Amino acid sequence: MTDDTRILHAYMNEYALSRRLQSGSDRVADYRVDRAVVWFSDVVNFSRYILDLAPERTAEVVQRFFNAQTQPIHDMGGHIDKFVGDGLMAFWAPEADELVRPCCEAALRAAEAAVAAVRRISIGTEALDLRIGLHAGLVLSGDFGSATRHQFTLIGPEVNKAARLEQVHRADIREGEAMVGPIRLSAEFRAELSAPLRRRYPHRSIAEAKNIGPIEVYH
Repeated sequence: MTDDTRILHAYMNEYALSRRLQSGSDRVADYRVDRAVVWFSDVVNFSRYILDLAPERTAEVVQRFFNAQTQPIHDMGGHIDKFVGDGLMAFWAPEADELVRPCCEAALRAAEAAVAAVRRISIGTEALDLRIGLHAGLVLSGDFGSATRHQFTLIGPEVNKAARLEQVHRADIREGEAMVGPIRLSAEFRAELSAPLRRRYPHRSIAEAKNIGPIEVYH
């Protein structure tokens, strides 16, 4: 039982496991529409680095930069949704009677810690850089997939928006500051922060996001 529990927690976050247990089904979790804070991150130009690295060294670096992100996410009450290549999706899901502000502030603290931790990892003489998009909005959560394989995850336009925030490049900027920092906040996410935290991200840009159109980015 101990081994089974350890394996479950290695492949499924505690929120997803709890939802499956609550659903009363041995197959799928129920579907809900709730507010959530969504995180997407990606290591800048990592595909370029791995061309010259041995497979064992690549695996070591990948493990290090994922650890550098997952630790602050877990410490701040977040849940890892999935790893995609060198990217990561995470979320914070407040209970129905909880405010979203504490989740936004926890996610921001995790993001700041993750950016600093990843910068301490080097390949040769080059330190790694991380991009993170943070957004708060309504999402649909539950088990999605095929009849034979499924996964608990979050989907919807607000999830896509968080991903697009992470992907913003200088060429996408249509208005405002052209140099966007490593942590990119949506207007909805920033509005939930306390005044001191908002003042740390004063720069506003308008970026053209694929399949979405113009989006506000604070950095």
